[in-house]
Amino acid sequence: MEDAPNQRRQRRRLIAIAAGVVGFLALGHVVPATIQARKMAKRRTCIANLKQLDGATQSWRIDEKQPLTATPGRTDLYGGNDAPGLWPICPMGGTYTIGSGVTPPTCSISGHAITINTNFFKDPRRYAKPTGSRF
Repeated sequence: MEDAPNQRRQRRRLIAIAAGVVGFLALGHVVPATIQARKMAKRRTCIANLKQLDGATQSWRIDEKQPLTATPGRTDLYGGNDAPGLWPICPMGGTYTIGSGVTPPTCSISGHAITINTNFFKDPRRYAKPTGSRF
């Protein structure tokens, strides 16, 4: 009868070891996926910052009546004061280069980029006039 408690203890140990192995294997799949998701989130944040810079560049160009190829300076976009929080920062430590109306702003980290659709103004559907009655 003294064998029964030892068997129970041994069974519990085996179950604990099996649960540990299963947990370890599960972590082997979860951790890389989490790391990849964080990288993608940081990339999306950088692209959003680049779009913000592009919008600020376009607004500056229109407000100051500058040609399409003009490139503003950092102080032109965000004022003379270099207050923290005004200039966007790449979450992965890249540096931004301001573009012009023709070239988009860039980040020093590869893969962090936006593209400008040059065919946007050439799309004939954009200028199509509605036919028939609106009502």
